[in-house]
Amino acid sequence: MSINSQLPSHIIEEIFSKISTVNFSFFRAVCKDWNRLILNCRISSSSTLFITWRPLQPRMDCVDFHHKFSQGMNVLSSFTFDFPISSDTQITNSCNGLLCIIEENKYYKTSYVATIINPMTNEYVTLPGYNEYCLYFGFGLGFSSKSNEYKFARIFLVKNICGLEILTLGKSNEWRHVSYLPILYIDQEDGIYFNGVLYWICIDKDKKIKMLCLDVEEESFSIIDIPKLANSAIVDAFDDGIYVSIIDEEEEVGEHEKQVEVWKLGSCASNGLWTLWFVVNISACVPLFYLDNILWKGCSLKIIKICESGEIFFLLEEQYLLLYDLKTQKITKIHETEDSFSVFEIKSPSFNSLRTIFGS
Repeated sequence: MSINSQLPSHIIEEIFSKISTVNFSFFRAVCKDWNRLILNCRISSSSTLFITWRPLQPRMDCVDFHHKFSQGMNVLSSFTFDFPISSDTQITNSCNGLLCIIEENKYYKTSYVATIINPMTNEYVTLPGYNEYCLYFGFGLGFSSKSNEYKFARIFLVKNICGLEILTLGKSNEWRHVSYLPILYIDQEDGIYFNGVLYWICIDKDKKIKMLCLDVEEESFSIIDIPKLANSAIVDAFDDGIYVSIIDEEEEVGEHEKQVEVWKLGSCASNGLWTLWFVVNISACVPLFYLDNILWKGCSLKIIKICESGEIFFLLEEQYLLLYDLKTQKITKIHETEDSFSVFEIKSPSFNSLRTIFGS
């Protein structure tokens, strides 16, 4: 007798929604019924995965973060991949449980290899190549909910002109030129996907820092101001929105001290309305030689989670796990890694094959 003939469907779905997502791949192999139920199960928000990635390691870890864990994190599961990993391999962004991986020659930006991987099924697909006469400075994977299509965007530079090209996955293997862009270059190459829009930090024709926004469905772009004048900014996504981290250069906080301002973008990206979320003094947790480096290249501040106590758990410069109390403004260093690593949040892991996902 099958499992779905003994229990109502909503009870079965409730049971599977409580199971840790990292174990789903094992439970799918139990029988055809379990496999079908897991594929159709609506995964709750509590099943969010955090994937960590370290350079030169063909392995990803599913982890949980908490300041009570040793080194601030607990590895739940690990998996490896078959494709080769080099020092130039990096994950650029995540979209609906899929990860976009770029292997880029840092000295010759005319060449790169783009790969889309589903970590839940250990499948990957390599995208069509590049134009040897273009320099490529920006990449991002996005999804159109209206057309149910995944699109990969790349930003190129040729003869001092920036342009945008898009590849619709599963539909064709040809790149489409979408538009030229009124910018000098992309300052943050990794596109950030959130709610149908890809975001990059760019430098406009007046050499000012702006944010480039690409509507994945309409394939149209807009350029909006960042909250304040700065030499650098880093954009990222967390929970219910987009935020940027900016070094506050005007505020006097003392010698050898640096404050990072974190601003949240309003619900409508086109209006460019920002709200100051919090300000954190990172000087006590970062060596002095890091502070000067951060000032000109920007401060990478990845918000990981907000604890039940209201404290913010975040990764600074891909090396320092920190805990920040919004009420007391106290910052605590949980762990410092010798090697840098990246964290990617996957709220909607997919167990379907890439062929099914892309409709090819």
